[in-house]
Amino acid sequence: MVHELQIRIAGISARAWTVQPLVRLHCPEPDSRFLVDEAPADLDIEVQVGDLPDTGSAPLLFQGREVWSLVGDDRSLYLRYGNAREGIEFDRVLHLLPDRTGLLTVLPDPDLPPEAPQTIAPFAFPGLEVLLYREAAVRGGVFFHGSGLEFEGSGFSFVGCRAQGRARSPACCVMPGRGSSTMIALG
Repeated sequence: MVHELQIRIAGISARAWTVQPLVRLHCPEPDSRFLVDEAPADLDIEVQVGDLPDTGSAPLLFQGREVWSLVGDDRSLYLRYGNAREGIEFDRVLHLLPDRTGLLTVLPDPDLPPEAPQTIAPFAFPGLEVLLYREAAVRGGVFFHGSGLEFEGSGFSFVGCRAQGRARSPACCVMPGRGSSTMIALG
């Protein structure tokens, strides 16, 4: 039996699936509003619980502020991330291949007995973001986190560092009685 979730954001769809009977896939808020039931997906990610692949010799491409890093080369990309547990730098690895498939491997939860189901959020930060950014780049586009506003036929985007007011900026620019505005979700 295959358990699966599919999400679609900015015209890009990603499907996560597993055949392991004790793995439950979950998509928490706020990302659950992007769940869809369609086929085929642009990106196809298998999810499994097991031993993590060895990524120790792969060159470091990016080190995130939280507990995650991106390593690899032009053939394979590995996103290493998770909750830092005692003695463990990361607890999951997303291996992305050029054919737009991948394998998300998650360590078994040490607090669960081996026969208990394990719930996994395959699109948890930063996995979904890396998938979207990579797919946008493959398509010759760009994906950025911000907000936007359409006003009288012109588009405005608001980008910046975390907690700098990107989401509220368009609301501050709307003038009552001066036409309609549309918030554009860009990321």
